[in-house]
Amino acid sequence: DNNSDKLSSDKWKNWVFQSAGSLNFENETSRNVSNVSVELDADKVTDKIKLQFDIDFERSNNKYENQDNTFISKRNRKSFSAKSVWSINDKWSTGFNAGASGDTYQNIDFRYYFMPAIEYSFYPYYEFVRREMVINYRIGYGYRNYIEETIYNKFEENLYYHQLSFETRFRQPWGEIYTNLRGKTFLQDPSKNSFRFDSWFSIRVFESRARVSGGHNQYQHAPTDARGLPAPWRTV
Repeated sequence: DNNSDKLSSDKWKNWVFQSAGSLNFENETSRNVSNVSVELDADKVTDKIKLQFDIDFERSNNKYENQDNTFISKRNRKSFSAKSVWSINDKWSTGFNAGASGDTYQNIDFRYYFMPAIEYSFYPYYEFVRREMVINYRIGYGYRNYIEETIYNKFEENLYYHQLSFETRFRQPWGEIYTNLRGKTFLQDPSKNSFRFDSWFSIRVFESRARVSGGHNQYQHAPTDARGLPAPWRTV
């Protein structure tokens, strides 16, 4: 096992590439559904540095009809995120998180952020290829450009916020399990905050590490979207 791990590590130079996607089309008398999503991830972990790059794309168009109304939901989401961490010793590290995205569900035409961070690891960093459990604190700046005017009469906004997260990831030859619990607060208005939990698992299907994903759960407590709407539905 040790020899095979070394060969795999040498072959990929410590990079782990993953991809996931879903495709769903339904066409019925009272329902029309079209959903497409794609995720691409690239990670590199050594005892000195950790790099993570994620690209996500999602497009959905859903239409439901009853005797009185027609309900339409549309969502276009695209995002890119990057994380770079340099180890100080076996347990402590520093680095930054950055990213850019757009999401019609959240009334975001375009946004970007940059957040320096400090991180504590419960396991030594040389074990991150197989397992990791970390507490991460970030503080930084973000810019948002909105699709529609918000309930606070804004079309764009400069934000300063900080975030505390607890993250676990366990990689095995058969696949991977991931969880993330995080809370975020705006520095200029601490009353505006959010808490979020994400989890998923993946099953390895062949050598290049493409994957089938399942078991994705998400909980989020936050104010309504920037327009003050609870969901991306409209009635016609």
